[in-house]
Amino acid sequence: MAFRRSQCQLPTARPDGLGLALCSRILHTRRRNGRRAGPGTERLVNEPRNILVGMIGAAGDVILSTPLLESLDTAYPYARVTYLVGRRAAPALRHLELVDNLIELNDSGSGRLADLRAAWQVRKGRFDLSIMLDRSDKLAAMAWMAGIPRRIGFEPARAAWAVSQFIPRDPDVHRTAYLLGAAEVLGIPPPARIRLHYARTRPESERAQGTLRNAGVQPKRDVIVAICPGSGSRHWRKRRWDVRRFAGLADHAIRRGWKPVVIAGADEAGMLEGIGDGLHSGILRYQAEDLRDMGAILGEATIVVSNDSLPVHLGGALGKPVLAVYGYSDRRHWGPLGNHDRIVQLDLPCSPCPPDFPCDRDFECLRELPVERVSGVLDEMMSAEAADSGSRG
Repeated sequence: MAFRRSQCQLPTARPDGLGLALCSRILHTRRRNGRRAGPGTERLVNEPRNILVGMIGAAGDVILSTPLLESLDTAYPYARVTYLVGRRAAPALRHLELVDNLIELNDSGSGRLADLRAAWQVRKGRFDLSIMLDRSDKLAAMAWMAGIPRRIGFEPARAAWAVSQFIPRDPDVHRTAYLLGAAEVLGIPPPARIRLHYARTRPESERAQGTLRNAGVQPKRDVIVAICPGSGSRHWRKRRWDVRRFAGLADHAIRRGWKPVVIAGADEAGMLEGIGDGLHSGILRYQAEDLRDMGAILGEATIVVSNDSLPVHLGGALGKPVLAVYGYSDRRHWGPLGNHDRIVQLDLPCSPCPPDFPCDRDFECLRELPVERVSGVLDEMMSAEAADSGSRG
């Protein structure tokens, strides 16, 4: 069982320095015997003890920052790590052993009172290192106002004065490597193998299995193809393959004897309305209540198929092979990271293109992508997965 700091209570009769030292000693002993500190690991005098990581971004971006959390965890096994994160993305970090505490910010457009409340929490944290992973003036200013002595971050748009050390910006690398630039600044190594992290709880897993069984799908026995036709709200026309083609892909899965589960996000209620037209019976259409609910269902899948959106990274963090359907996006920067993952994308002269660049080709990169090309790659992935399962015994 992982030991969390919330389990470490100071003795009520001795709320003094001795009680704090005793609690700290218990914590260090458990960590030394646990996963975060290997045998013989000793805390160096100049190591940070209390680290604040910050990002106001989409949940997928936050998941892409988890390799950096792994680096911090390995290099500073006794440090406390707090993540300052937007409220919508915060569920992606819950129950994760790499994070000890969350400070949640209202997302863009939040009121000044909410910002002041979060800034006060940051100041109370008494952090000795902050790492801000986007160019937010708000985050940079919060770290400065909290008096954090070492403030690392990407150069903000206006509040560069609030950052004590800039992370180099390399636009030609994958987003995970871009964020791992913070590790380079700190002089700590990146993980030996870059992987994403997400923690699914046992109750979530059991609830997802019950949902699937009630729909006639047997987890661990059936081959489950999780199909995610949504794409979030930003630049959706450049990122969303036609939902009718996803329906055709689900139909293909049924003919192969697999169980397609078509999943829409909490804010994509209309996505499922036409997905069942013309399909064989047996398809499960599922409206996820939130990110945690989606992660619970994806965790039962054999393969995840998705547009360039959250399920690509969530599925990867859950260890699932991912088939990603990309339009304008640059696969070098935003593609899935698994060895068995595949990307289907038309190679057009204009692709990839900037997110805000107006398309004068009627989104040809997605409009002309046929179902047969995606289903062919799905067949190849399923064959490879079956071969791997057979070799494992």
